[in-house]
Amino acid sequence: MFNLGSTFRQLGQPDSAVLNYNQALEAAKRIDFKEILPYILENLANMQINQEEGISYLLEAIAIDEALGNNNHLAGLYENLGTIYGNMGDTLQEGRYREQSWQLVRTHQFVNRELAIGLSDYGVYLIEVSRLETAREVLDYALDMGKKMQDPSSTSYALSILGLLSLRQGAKEQGMGYLSEAEAQARAGADPGYFIYSLINVADGYIQLGQPQPAIGLLLECQRTADQIGLPHLRGDAAKLLA
Repeated sequence: MFNLGSTFRQLGQPDSAVLNYNQALEAAKRIDFKEILPYILENLANMQINQEEGISYLLEAIAIDEALGNNNHLAGLYENLGTIYGNMGDTLQEGRYREQSWQLVRTHQFVNRELAIGLSDYGVYLIEVSRLETAREVLDYALDMGKKMQDPSSTSYALSILGLLSLRQGAKEQGMGYLSEAEAQARAGADPGYFIYSLINVADGYIQLGQPQPAIGLLLECQRTADQIGLPHLRGDAAKLLA
């Protein structure tokens, strides 16, 4: 039922996915199969339109993973919960859970794509709250993780944020180096979404450097890519910088 729920989710049939996840949840609780419960609860959380309901599922999953000592999955749950709180505008809780994820990743030296991207997002948060040195530490770790996996998506994303951080700190040459490498990594095979995220950051850097022409070219390319893959919110992100 759990796998069937995931299949329906991939097919874009959310109602059938939720039905099967709930059936899997009931069955797992009935036979006391604790190890699978956090994964079912996480998927149910990700299917919720109501963010408060999503938080409820994630907190239940976190409690189980904490009891089981399933730290690799737990790090992802903390990051997921931090993202939801960030979307809700609760920056205090966002920072709390992103920090817990970071501490687990650093302590256990986990290496996976989702956690690398999550750390880059934490880097963005840290920049926004002016914790710049901690942001660099986290972003350097995310970059190292991406390079170990030879993953263009997480690597380009981390590089692009490091570029913007360097510009903010007045390190122009270093920032330009990161941004150039970010674009190269994005073009080396990043997933379309992170291709766009990375190039938007690169374009932002060009704008800050007073170079609008290359920025415009990149942003128009991002809009075309967003149209091709059907992600209008990313087109909107590019449009904000074009305005």
